[in-house]
Parts: sequence; structure tokens; C-alpha cells
Amino acid sequence: MTKCPNCFLVVPEGPVAPGGARGRPDQPDPPPPPRECPNPACRRAYPPGWQDSRSTCLVMAGARTAGKSIFIAVMIKQLEQLGAAVGMEVGPATTAVRDVFQEHYLDPLYRQRGIMEPTRSTNEGDAYQRESLVFTLTNAFGRRHHLVIRDVAGEDLERPDDTTRERLGFFGHADGVFFLFDPLQIDEITHQLRQIVPEQPLGRPAKEVLDTTVDLVSQGAPRFAVIMSKFDTLQKLRTVRYDNAYTAIMQNAGAAIFRDPGPYGSPHDMDGRLLHEEVRSLLMLFNQGPLVAKVQNAARRGGHRFFAVSALGAPPNGDSQHPQGIAPFRCLDPLRWVLEGTGVMG
Repeated sequence: MTKCPNCFLVVPEGPVAPGGARGRPDQPDPPPPPRECPNPACRRAYPPGWQDSRSTCLVMAGARTAGKSIFIAVMIKQLEQLGAAVGMEVGPATTAVRDVFQEHYLDPLYRQRGIMEPTRSTNEGDAYQRESLVFTLTNAFGRRHHLVIRDVAGEDLERPDDTTRERLGFFGHADGVFFLFDPLQIDEITHQLRQIVPEQPLGRPAKEVLDTTVDLVSQGAPRFAVIMSKFDTLQKLRTVRYDNAYTAIMQNAGAAIFRDPGPYGSPHDMDGRLLHEEVRSLLMLFNQGPLVAKVQNAARRGGHRFFAVSALGAPPNGDSQHPQGIAPFRCLDPLRWVLEGTGVMG
């Protein structure tokens, strides 16, 4: 299936010649496929040859400090590494995407070794993420698949208004919604890690942002990935000096939340299911039952799964990365899950 890279509506198939025949001498050639999206609110022209390959459309959601843009940059980098290992070419679909991805994602993180600025609201005229990030995945047989990513500003989800449904209508048509939240948004975790992890600015509570996200996907059936980002922060619980249930859990080195198959590892559904149950159990332990219930109810049609990731591998030092550099943890897991059944990952 191919979707519009802007609004995510399914691209209509080109008309078929009378009688269902194509290319017969006694029948006229069918009209060419549509060149632009039929959605009245979109009407964007399709990129050349867009209908000739399939696509997977993702939305990144979460509060301002959840780390969505950092996660995108690291995830694509790891996807490139995986592609090189399995004979799959990964690259921006256009020069415009290449320039935006280089300037706003790669350079701040990998060249300047800093922390990326918050994503701008779409209400701002120069918001670079108004256009989707589109990457072309080409396997060894020349088959192409497009990965389309909409990076939504946390501000747009924290403060919804009368135009939110119209501006962010693509949520309901997405193949996957990645909802990232900072574990420090959970009061119990913040209490346990006080004086261990430096205080950090936090966006609106994860539950409020989740409410907006759930409302936007209510008419669709995307796969719903709930991602505990900055998992390196939560791992600090193992250093808490007094005994409690959290310390014991975080000292269990055999748990799935401490194993990473890496970008070259073969995906295993049982490993993903085990991680899902462990993260879900952690959320219940941290008194996040209402959040878990909301996710389960919202994703009845598309399905849901819980993940734990760390894009950087260690908390930053102010506006700079940890001196040891970037050490990603399980950043490809959500993407592998959404791409299941597409044939892209082998």
C-alpha cells in the first residue's frame, strides 16, 4: 500500500481500461494514475514515481523534552548500519529531505556533539518539520520502500486548539504512532532519583500529551508504540543505596530491558514480547495503570507494544553530550515492529 507522504491518505490506484484489460491493441490506454493527493485539505503533488513503490508512514509524538528528534536521528543512523550489513541502501528520498535532515538532525548531534533544539510548532512559519522526512529503502533486488516520518512538535500536542485536528489529521491515517515519554515525568521515579540525576526541564505531563495523541488516532488503526525514552536515566535506579523493589529489578542483568541485540541482531518476536511485558510491568509498579489502560483501549484495532530505548546512552552534560559519545540502546526495536510483514527487514 502507498500513502500520500503529507496527509497519509492511501494513494488511489490508476484507472483500469474498459473490461479490465491493459495494453491490448483493441483497447485504449488507461488514463495515467493521479498526480496529486485527492484529499481537499492536502492537494499536494506526489513525488515522481511515488505510486511505483510502497510506503510506511510514522508519526513521532510526545512532550517537548521526550527526545523525539534525537531518537529519529539515531534510529535512521542505526537503520543505515543495518542496511549496510544486509545489502539494503538507506537514504533521503530528495535533496530537500537530505538538507533538512543534515542541518536539523545530523549536524547538531553528530558534528557539533550537542543537544538538538526543540522542534518548532507548525504554527511557526519557518517550521522545518512541516514537510515529512522521507527515506528510500532499496533492497539488493532493487525493490524500493519509502519510510515517511512526521516529527510533531511537543508544543502542538501539549496545547491543542481548535485547529489541532485539522493540522494533525495525518495521525489517524498513519501506519505507526511512536509515543515517547521521559521516565522523569513519573513522580515516583523523580523521587527515587533525586540527587542522583540532575534536574532537567520537563514538558507537560505525559498523560496530558497522551490524551491529545489518543484523540487524534481515534479514527484510525495505526500500530501504537509506547516508548520509554532516555532509559539510561531509569537504569540509575540500580545505584540507589537503600533496598527497594525498584533497585532489585534494575539489578537483574538478565532482564530484556538490559539486553540489546544491536542494529545487526536478528529481530525475534519473543524478545520483543518479553520487553513489552517488562516495560508494562514497570509502568504498573510506578502507579501508571491509567496510562497503560488508555493505551490498551486506544490501540484495540491497530495493536500496541511497549518499548524502552536510549538514543544517547547517557544523560547529557547541559547542552553537550556525555564525553563518552553516543551509545544507542534498542532504538531500532519500534521500527522493526512497525515494518513487520512489509518484507523490508528481510
